[in-house]
Amino acid sequence: MRNPELNCPGCDGRRTPAQQICNACWRALPNITRGRLARRDFRTGLRLHHLRRELKAGTPLGIIRVPR
Repeated sequence: MRNPELNCPGCDGRRTPAQQICNACWRALPNITRGRLARRDFRTGLRLHHLRRELKAGTPLGIIRVPR
């Protein structure tokens, strides 16, 4: 039985517990968004919250932008 917590919120794919989205969805994000999400600083939580909000709203992956 599949663990629903490990389903990717961007598609029906699988992700690891350390990932927010699966590898295919990660590659579908714009380069600038991936770069900002990869950055680890005091705003990391804000950027991840923004990503989850956009995914929940059904925003297409190719146009998701997160704050700096």
